[in-house]
Amino acid sequence: MHEVRQTTTKDRYVDMTDKEKVALKALQDLLFEVKLKPRSDKYDPLLFLQDIEYTLQGLWGFSRDKFYHIHTQDYLINGGNV
Repeated sequence: MHEVRQTTTKDRYVDMTDKEKVALKALQDLLFEVKLKPRSDKYDPLLFLQDIEYTLQGLWGFSRDKFYHIHTQDYLINGGNV
């Protein structure tokens, strides 16, 4: 089993490769784009947000846990209007 060391997000960012940083930025941009202008005709915005948040958790080295999906929770709380 892979063991994740306890570090700060700053430490984790410093440890990322350049490609991981590019992916992180692209996923964060996409996350905010989907929240501002969901394309429900193309995909289910809720599932799309969840997928992005799971991927971000993996990139950061966090455990994948839906209870930390703040963007998905915002989407649900605001009835799909974030």
